[in-house]
Amino acid sequence: NRAISVLDALYKTSSCFSMGKFQGGTLLRGSSADRSPFLLTDQVFHKSIILILQDEDDFTMGLLLNHPYARSVEFVVHTQSTNSNDDDDDDDIEEIIEIPQRYGGKFGVKGEEEKPSFWFHYSETLRDAQIGEPLSKKDYRGIWKVEENEVLNAVRSGIAGEHDFMAVNGLTIWPKEQGGGLLQEIVMGNFEIVPRSKTKVVWDVLISQDVLSTSTIENNLMLARSAWREAGASKGDEAETKSSRMKDDATSYVFKSNVKVSDLCDDALRCWVAAYLLGEPILRLSNSAFG
Repeated sequence: NRAISVLDALYKTSSCFSMGKFQGGTLLRGSSADRSPFLLTDQVFHKSIILILQDEDDFTMGLLLNHPYARSVEFVVHTQSTNSNDDDDDDDIEEIIEIPQRYGGKFGVKGEEEKPSFWFHYSETLRDAQIGEPLSKKDYRGIWKVEENEVLNAVRSGIAGEHDFMAVNGLTIWPKEQGGGLLQEIVMGNFEIVPRSKTKVVWDVLISQDVLSTSTIENNLMLARSAWREAGASKGDEAETKSSRMKDDATSYVFKSNVKVSDLCDDALRCWVAAYLLGEPILRLSNSAFG
């Protein structure tokens, strides 16, 4: 049955799942089913990318990576003009580095709602310089957690730029009550494990997202969908998935309409992002299932 096959696959990916727990740094993506389990509730998880931080006996803690807020973190960096004297501070060039803040989940630190809860990088240069620490000791070349002062120092020293870091505000917790939790969600097909080999391409797509605004929302959502697709199955598995979807084609439309359920789910997510992250709940749905 499905539960046994899913658990068997998990144990075969020892770098992601070991001793009944997820390893830090593991990526998940939202369900690839045409009928998204997140149409009517928790729309933010539709075609999501989730980073696991830690897995304990009572809960699993992670955060979303694919939805920037309508705010950023700004660092002021001073560089010296090439035409200035070494001792002439008046010729310094002031540059503002802007890094988008991302929505990680509904849980956060009280009183610090506007500040990033976590910082991450996926840079070989920064890893070699020992800036931060890996989320998993089994994956030194994976995603690293870093402190804000380390980000600032790296940017000011020139070893890194704004596109080397992700700033995430808030986190998500899955309690393990009555045998539930994130593992049960995966068994149910609500989430899928992303192979470690896909981490870089997913990161590279997401890092190109901008601070959320009415002019960037469409591109940000497009990049989020692109990262979600890149995180998906291998070509062989995709062929099997396409075959399965062809069999279910008759049920992939909203009853008595020509609107695909998958399009409706995309629009539901867009409405969520517009309302909760952008603060524009009536933002017009262009080219959508709603017309």
